[in-house]
Amino acid sequence: MIELYREPSPQLIRVPWQGIVLDRGVLKKAIKSSKGDFLFSEQGAGVQPLVIIGKLSELVDFFYMNQNVFISNEIRTLPDIYIGISKFIEKERYDGTYPVNIAINALTRSILDFIPGNSIIDVLSNTVTFRNILRDLINSNHGEKQTDVLYLKISYLNDFQNNGKKIGSKKISFETIFRYLLGINETPV
Repeated sequence: MIELYREPSPQLIRVPWQGIVLDRGVLKKAIKSSKGDFLFSEQGAGVQPLVIIGKLSELVDFFYMNQNVFISNEIRTLPDIYIGISKFIEKERYDGTYPVNIAINALTRSILDFIPGNSIIDVLSNTVTFRNILRDLINSNHGEKQTDVLYLKISYLNDFQNNGKKIGSKKISFETIFRYLLGINETPV
């Protein structure tokens, strides 16, 4: 069973040794308002976009089963509601840079260039290992797993990373999203 979540805003955190860490946060389950709908607002949880992760069939199922649920945008200056869909790529929560770590890596790389018989030469000398590595590189897509899991984001801001499209203003139903996912453009009578 898939659920609707709130996407946190990434934050930069200063850590010891002059490092900076990007904290992407964790998704939190989205809670309906007292009116029974999901809100976008200028404060509280409503500032965070709504996110749902799953296969296309699961997303369509979710929005079909909840057609009578609404999303309300209470932000007067930004009344539009956008939807964006992209392939889901799982990322680490923390991503950091430490100047000391970068310096050590650069030093290690430069030293290895002068050492005869480093790992690159060892790999090339073993044709079986080299053949396996080459096969894995050809069959992979630059280290990212091919997946049919989608990341659907609903927000009051257009998200070009997720191919954002305007889907409504002020208030939309899950039925509207259901129809959007199926490519149905006409409105029900």
